Amino acid sequence: MNAQMIKLREHGFFEDLWELWDKESDTLGCKGAGTTGKDDTLDMMTLKGIFFFLCFGSGISFILVVLELVWATANDQVEDKHATFRAKLSSRLEGRWLRGRRADRRAEDTPLSNTTGI
Repeated sequence: MNAQMIKLREHGFFEDLWELWDKESDTLGCKGAGTTGKDDTLDMMTLKGIFFFLCFGSGISFILVVLELVWATANDQVEDKHATFRAKLSSRLEGRWLRGRRADRRAEDTPLSNTTGI
């Protein structure tokens, strides 16, 4: 729907409707007439700012994800104290830490055998 609205705005459809139905002068009840925004049609040059903003935001988001991954990997508690950063990172990316935690949870959830002998 937004894409269709943009196309209609680019082709000047809304301006034509405004001229068709606007029978009175715009300056009758308005104070400071002429201080409103531009009423130009949209084109690709107008939309480049939005495109650059989205690309910039996506780039910053990607950089933050990588930094968070590095920070979390550096703070991992590993049984092997002498594990290198590369080994920790590959372990994190392969998901071994998640599988290990799931195995621990399964071990905790299993019921104990009947030790009372009844």
